[in-house]
Amino acid sequence: MALPLPQDTADTAAEIIQELERSHGRSDAALRRAVPYAVAITPAVIETVEKAADGVYLLPKQQNLLYWGIHVLAAGRCTELCKPLLRLVRQPDHQYLDDIFGDSIAETLKQVLISVFDGDADTLLSVIADRNTESYVRWGLLEALARLTFDGAISRTTTLSFLDRFERESLADPGDPAWEGWQEAVIYLGFEELHERVWQAWNDGRIPEGISDRAFWERQIAIVRALAPGDPGIFDQEQFSPITDPVETLRWAPTDAELAERRKPRSQNRSLPDPAAKVALDQGEEHWLARFLCSKHAPNTAMNLEQVDGFFCALAAGPSVPAIEYMPVIWDTCEDPDSHRGPAYDSPEQAEYVLDLMTRHWNSIAQRLEKGYQHNPVLEHRSDELEARYWAGGFIRGVALRAKEWGAHGNSFVSEFLNTIVVLGTDEDHLAEAAIDCELRDKLVAALPPNLLRLHHLWRGQDDPFPPPTTTRYEGRKIGRNEPCPCGSGKKFKRCCGSPTKSIN
Repeated sequence: MALPLPQDTADTAAEIIQELERSHGRSDAALRRAVPYAVAITPAVIETVEKAADGVYLLPKQQNLLYWGIHVLAAGRCTELCKPLLRLVRQPDHQYLDDIFGDSIAETLKQVLISVFDGDADTLLSVIADRNTESYVRWGLLEALARLTFDGAISRTTTLSFLDRFERESLADPGDPAWEGWQEAVIYLGFEELHERVWQAWNDGRIPEGISDRAFWERQIAIVRALAPGDPGIFDQEQFSPITDPVETLRWAPTDAELAERRKPRSQNRSLPDPAAKVALDQGEEHWLARFLCSKHAPNTAMNLEQVDGFFCALAAGPSVPAIEYMPVIWDTCEDPDSHRGPAYDSPEQAEYVLDLMTRHWNSIAQRLEKGYQHNPVLEHRSDELEARYWAGGFIRGVALRAKEWGAHGNSFVSEFLNTIVVLGTDEDHLAEAAIDCELRDKLVAALPPNLLRLHHLWRGQDDPFPPPTTTRYEGRKIGRNEPCPCGSGKKFKRCCGSPTKSIN
């Protein structure tokens, strides 16, 4: 049963919602003020949870409302949250769940579910049984299942049957963290008939080593056996318990001040102050934009953030291109004039936020180069891709918008720099053919900031900022015209950025 609504106006609930939306970090005052109004803010929180469950990439303020709001509703025992929340945690995009919940997936999600459980055991069990549910979410839901069973909200017969099925049908792969939750449920609920199967799961490698050890669980079994019937001590000790005070439950979460310190704009590692400090994206904003570009709102032809950064660097360092011409390229890189692909925004507010982040990032690059300050490329490090390859592809896209001007520049450094970019955009299989090894490639990537600044100054007839010139550049084999274009279009180089109308040499 939810807490009763105080004798106040709806305006107060609206103010509380705004406070939670503004709280990027933990605000103890906002959380404590919100709890008595849990019922009043429930519709707004659930609407946001439903949006996220539908795959909408939430604005930061919506993410804040969802995160703090579910803990407030948990303290208010708002059972209306249960079904939408279970639908959300079944989201197939596990990275998105991590963006929303962060450490709460392991720390407090189970407590929220315990607090708002609506009595529908079948739905909870179906989410746990679903192999597509994120592993640590399943672990937490199994812990919630254990406490709900102990409290009598779910029958022991139902839970025992499910835990038996989980093991018999191997509903998780060997080593999956969900096995840890299964083991906890078996032991803390005192299901002695399943203990031998717990040890078998240890022996055959299903229970992951490193999270805990058998000696620990043997001690836990002894503790459970020694507890008086109905004593919830072991559950409370392990925090398998409902939320009463969200501030205490979230004591481990950073405050606004602590989070602001973590999310400062990326350090440029320079002794001089960043001239773009007022407009530069902080780490949280960069992450949000990167994830939006990979979300369902962006077409599959859209650039990723690394490509956008390379694209903007080419435009800021080279000949001028109006925004009305270059912005559509970010969303549609297939060069089909009839496609006109663009983002499918959830709301005008989301569209405005994306445009603001894009504009600020463009301005931060331009201001740095104009003030003679090196811009460090935004590189999204991937284990399956060479560093800066996407960045180079984005840069080539920018060059292609004014290919004739680039080709007619006449300065040898410009030509050498472009050859370097083309090689950085080459895949690993073609590195040997390009007469370049990984060590030299790493040096070329490291030299991008000073060489980009020098390129900017050369284009504008300004004095060379690095006399004598930076020597780390590529003068080896140029990319073959029948090789894939490094801009990522999928076409051969001669049919794309290497065509006569787009010559960059």
